Amino acid sequence: MEEQELKNDVTLVSVPTENGSLHTEDFSQTVGESKKKDPAAVIAAIGPIGANFEILGMLGEGAMGVVLKARHLLLDKIVAIKVLKEEFSRQSKIFLRFQQEARTTSQLSHENIAMVHDFGLTDTGHPFIVMDFVEGQTLDDLLDDLYDQKEAISEDQAIDIFKQVSKALIHAHEKGVVHRDLKPSNIILQKRSNGAWLVKVVDFGIAKVLTEDQSSPKLTQTGEIFGTPLYMSPEQCQGQAIDHRTDIYSLGCLMYEVLTGKPPFAGDSTFALLLAQVSQAPKPFKEIDKNLEISDALERIVFHAMEKSPEERYQSAAALLTELESLAQAGAVIPASKLYSQPKQQKRRRLVLFGVLATALLTTAVLAFLALPHFNFKKPEQYPWSQTVNEAMQLRSIDASAAEAGLRRALTMAQEAGAKPTLLADIEYEIAVLLFIRRDDDPEAYKLFKYVADVEPQDTLRYTNTLDYLSRAEIGEAGRLELSAKKSNDSEQAKELLQKASKLRSDAVDHATKAVEIKIRLSGSENSYVENARRTRGLVLYANGRFQEAEDEYKRALEIAKKLNMGDAEAGMYRNLAKCSASMERFDEAKNYYQMSIEKYKAVFGPDSPLVDEVRKEYRKLHRQLKRADSDN
Repeated sequence: MEEQELKNDVTLVSVPTENGSLHTEDFSQTVGESKKKDPAAVIAAIGPIGANFEILGMLGEGAMGVVLKARHLLLDKIVAIKVLKEEFSRQSKIFLRFQQEARTTSQLSHENIAMVHDFGLTDTGHPFIVMDFVEGQTLDDLLDDLYDQKEAISEDQAIDIFKQVSKALIHAHEKGVVHRDLKPSNIILQKRSNGAWLVKVVDFGIAKVLTEDQSSPKLTQTGEIFGTPLYMSPEQCQGQAIDHRTDIYSLGCLMYEVLTGKPPFAGDSTFALLLAQVSQAPKPFKEIDKNLEISDALERIVFHAMEKSPEERYQSAAALLTELESLAQAGAVIPASKLYSQPKQQKRRRLVLFGVLATALLTTAVLAFLALPHFNFKKPEQYPWSQTVNEAMQLRSIDASAAEAGLRRALTMAQEAGAKPTLLADIEYEIAVLLFIRRDDDPEAYKLFKYVADVEPQDTLRYTNTLDYLSRAEIGEAGRLELSAKKSNDSEQAKELLQKASKLRSDAVDHATKAVEIKIRLSGSENSYVENARRTRGLVLYANGRFQEAEDEYKRALEIAKKLNMGDAEAGMYRNLAKCSASMERFDEAKNYYQMSIEKYKAVFGPDSPLVDEVRKEYRKLHRQLKRADSDN
């Protein structure tokens, strides 16, 4: 996978929770002129923003909004205005998150942070945020230019940038704000009069306020994953509780890339990259380029910031800043010519990649899917259909039907161009996911997943993700065939349908088992990916009436969830165990599991969560059935 395809200006936002929600936020292309539409037409569609602003042009456009350049007439000052598009203005959760960004950033006032000045609604009802107009170059673009010129930042320049970012984080963290998406494209460099850089940290769009009022609507939950994969901390990758130390890890990744020319981790999919952040150690600088001459002291600082355990990292941005300042004062720095000596083979490009953790209903259980990465689509200039695919992907959680239509257009384009089966499988996988989320017994989804599994190379993490989906789809297809057999008046036809259904159920167990085995071999036995694979296998076993085996698998998944502090997964597992116990007529055990599930859901999502009500209904239904059984006896 191209590194820059994971450095997108759109944030990877994934939600492995039990409620089926998906969050995506896209204000991509926020630097540079947008080429997607005529700026004048976009500005006209937004309408007047108010008497105090003169719109000067459009800085960029993304799927969810646009960023305008404007003059504040009362202050006679150039500002940037981020405007949410109309279709998202009507979605309360997105509106609240947009409002939260304004409130969060307005708390911050620091030389190294781009400030927010106002929040309001346009005359046509579009929410907008008025921000500092920061004229400069992103750190990402600077690195691109240096690679092209076969040059590098000197160590003292790099340390100066790192110090200023640290100062921004100190201020934000003192206010209880965690950025959660620190990366080179969110660092803007302005030239001072003396030639030095002034650093501005921008885009607090997914920032978390650690001291937020718990009575306010919850915009983030345990289990949500927000961020950009190349720079996410291990705890962020796994959807665990995070604090200010997640930003320190991200800064460590950023420092590593600035100094070596490469990010600390790479992978052929979002899944592989998230797994690397959780389980792999970054390579020493000399293994990246034997000609690198970076001071040992600075390398130690970078690696200390990137410790996997938050407890082993710098415990504050202030502690990191102290070490950087001490190093700078000591003067043990290396000139630019001694930093990374080999430019990247290809210029880093800003492309949109979306990773989604999909959720769906299967049988009567509401299940959270694994953080299944979606396939890596090549650069728009490489394949004629790639841009169509990327545009469709932006619509997945907004308008699934439009996303599906776009993917089918791309598939037709690829087929007409004579694309290889593996390239067709990339698109067909995405179509299958949309179909399956909509209906788990969709026959086309089953056929597409089966085709992709046949085409995809085995013994890879991406292959196991397809098996996860396929095993569920096989259960859905088996159920559909069994229903058809029940309705059939032709006994031979019914027998044939039931035989096919039986084979599908057996295949589902085999595929789910294979997925668990491969994931353990490739990633170890105790991580969120294996937890979800075991949960999937438990579900398939339960759907086949193999309740004791399902219970055993659910218990293995539960142990992993507990060790990783995955509260939402724990709650779901107790619920699944309750169903297993009830199916085996161990009713007292089932009651206890239901009560544990309810308490855990309340702790994670709050007492008013719909999930709490769902489990209570299941518990009451079981209670009524037992009472009726007692009265019959």
